[in-house]
Order: sequence, then C-alpha cells, then structure tokens
Amino acid sequence: MTKGISIRGVSRQFGENTALRHVDLEVREGEFFSLLGPSGCGKTTLLNIIAGFLDPSSGDVYLDETDVTALPPFRRKMGMVFQNYALFPHLSVFDNVAYGLRVKKMPKADIAKKVEEVLALVRLEAYADRMPQQLSGGQQQRVAIARAMAIEPSVLLLDEPLSNLDAKLRKDMQTELRRIQRSIGITTILVTHDQEEALSLSDRIGILGDGELQQVGEPMQVYRQPANRFVAEFIGQVNILEGRKNNARSGDDVFHYDVSTHANETGGLHIAVPNEPALDQEADVQCMLRPERITIGAKPVTPGINHVTGVLKDVSYAGELLRLRFELKGRGELIVHATDPNFPTLPKAGEEMELSWRNEDIIPLVQRGDATWQNQ
Repeated sequence: MTKGISIRGVSRQFGENTALRHVDLEVREGEFFSLLGPSGCGKTTLLNIIAGFLDPSSGDVYLDETDVTALPPFRRKMGMVFQNYALFPHLSVFDNVAYGLRVKKMPKADIAKKVEEVLALVRLEAYADRMPQQLSGGQQQRVAIARAMAIEPSVLLLDEPLSNLDAKLRKDMQTELRRIQRSIGITTILVTHDQEEALSLSDRIGILGDGELQQVGEPMQVYRQPANRFVAEFIGQVNILEGRKNNARSGDDVFHYDVSTHANETGGLHIAVPNEPALDQEADVQCMLRPERITIGAKPVTPGINHVTGVLKDVSYAGELLRLRFELKGRGELIVHATDPNFPTLPKAGEEMELSWRNEDIIPLVQRGDATWQNQ
C-alpha cells in the first residue's frame, strides 16, 4: 500500500438497497482521479464514505497508509467542495475562506496570509471584500475551492462542482480546476456523470455501475479498451455489431463474422475481427466500433479494411463535428462522427455513401458465464 487513498472491500447498504458492492480502489498520491458513472451508481456514496460523512457497511478506508475508517470528517485532513458550493451568504469572500482557519484557532496574521495565498491561487485576490451573491457562478465555485484548500488538506474531494455552470463557463472552469490541481499537486477525487469532463481532467478514471467498480484506467485506456459493454456504452458513443454463433470462420490474422446492428438479426453484414487468443470463433460476439473510427468515402482497396454501403437518414451539425446516422439497407444502423472540414456543405438525407473501418478498430466483447459482455 502506498500513499494516497486506499479503499478496501467497501460496501454500503441502505435498507434493502445495496449502493456499493465490495469496492477495492487505490488513488495515488498527487493524481487527479475521477469517479464516473450514471445517476444512482454509488459514486457520491463512495465519496461521502471517503470524506467520513457516511460509514461503510463493511470495508475500510486508508489515507497515507493510516486507517481512517472510524475517524470523523474533521480529523481526516480532507477538503470538500459540494455541488452547490455551500458558501455562507452572510460572510464575505475573505471570511468564507478564513472560516476553517478560525475554527482551527490560527493567529490572525497567519489567517490573513493564508487567505491571500489561496485567493491568489484561484485568481480572486481582488474579490476578498465581496459577498457571495455579488459573484458569478464560476467565481463562487473558485471561492469554494479556496476555502477547501485553505486548511491545507491532504486530499481534495469534489462532488460534481461544475454541474450548475453553463456550458462555456463549465469548459473554462475545467481548465482552471486542472491548473489549480497541477500547481499544488494535491490528490484530488472528482465525482461526475459527465464523460467528457472526466476524460479531459483525469489522470485515471474509475467507472461505477450498479454499485460495482467496472473499470479503472487512464482516459485513453477506458475509451479505447473498455472492460465490458457497460463501459463501452457509457464512455462516449458506440456502435455495437452483434455476431451470431456458427457464422464464424477463421483466417490467418482475423475471425470473420456475419453480424448485425440489431440483437436478433444477422442481416448478412460481414466484418473481420482481430484474431485474439481468447476469442472463440464458434461463440457469439459483440463488436464495438466507435463512430469516429468510421471513414466516409470511396470503397477501399486496402486489405484489412471493412466496408459497407449506407443510406444517410439524418445529420446533426455540432460546429466542429457532424453526427450522421446511416441505414445499412435493412441491416440496422451505424452512427458516424466526421469533422466539419470533410464536408464543405451538409450532406442530405437519402444520400448513399461508402463507409469503412480497419480491422483493428473493432473491439470484440465476448459473453462470460455471468452473462456480461467483456473485453478480452
């Protein structure tokens, strides 16, 4: 066990409901770690257990190799920023930030110096005399971060602190939050349901689903090599092509499947899947294909390229990105993402286009004994 946060076999029951099931997790010292998952998956419950606001039904929490499971929150050396910021409306920015230092009975001169330091860190030194209601949402969020940092915690806990901000301010605050974390190197745990936020901010991500830790890894790893279908479908957008049993035949480097984009149809769509040792050519397979890995253009002549013809059903323009939905002539649909410069004008519904992707862009998921679809 190394310095940082160690979660060992943590479970939590709320009556008949199981919020967490035997979670084991190591958060390294100094890293930015995100807990990501849909509403009700247990991520905020786990954060509150780390903070000490909830007791686990079983399991232990360690901070820097010390068991803190039985310690109250104020003895855990952790700072927390809540979703609604929880600023004191009757106190100025200075007094909000100084609150925890005064509780610790720090000398006035030291309080003034520390408040000045942390307000400079969040670029609010000129706002010390303002009241919370005189600040924007982004400024209030930075005050909340400054208050949490003023007590010099070992760990910073963030419970969806950006969810109340508008889209542009949220982007700006993501950059600001990462800058603050990197400048002081504090171990940080962020709870969020926003995939893009977790991918852009984190050193590593833990994905929770139904109270269980589904996968832990670096952003690129969990996006490109999801552990199972739950992770594949939750992180970004994905096409799932379903291969049917007994329709497989092996080649030198690939397995060939007749697949469909519908669960109960084969449709005759033929694709090649990378040949991996654990892949059983006689078993069903689900093939994951990211929309941005699909190329729109002429029929490829390069070996190892899969190809289909699709009819455009609709297109959504999102500035730098086009989201296109194709029908594969009665064999289901494919979602394709293309960058804006590839299309001088928006394509029209009904156009027929050639779609292709490389064998290695397919990620096969096989069915395990517990009926979950998992990566190799």
